[in-house]
Amino acid sequence: MLSNYPRLWSLFFNKGSVEVLENQNNRCEFRFILPEVFLDWLPPACTGYTRTAVALSGGSDVTVQEKSRSQEGSLHAVTYLAQWR
Repeated sequence: MLSNYPRLWSLFFNKGSVEVLENQNNRCEFRFILPEVFLDWLPPACTGYTRTAVALSGGSDVTVQEKSRSQEGSLHAVTYLAQWR
């Protein structure tokens, strides 16, 4: 359901990337690798998009939590876990 994150990112942005690390029926783990400028608005945008995508696919009770954040050279890696029913 959320496996399209990388494709959608590339349609709208020419910096950074998204990797889907795990994608199961009711959970998805994904990692953004981004320049610092994206960090302020990433959490609310990620949560909003994820909730909408899951709802459109018939899921409910979505939770999105940040699992980790690190710096990789000049980029930042932020990993999220989304779960739903």
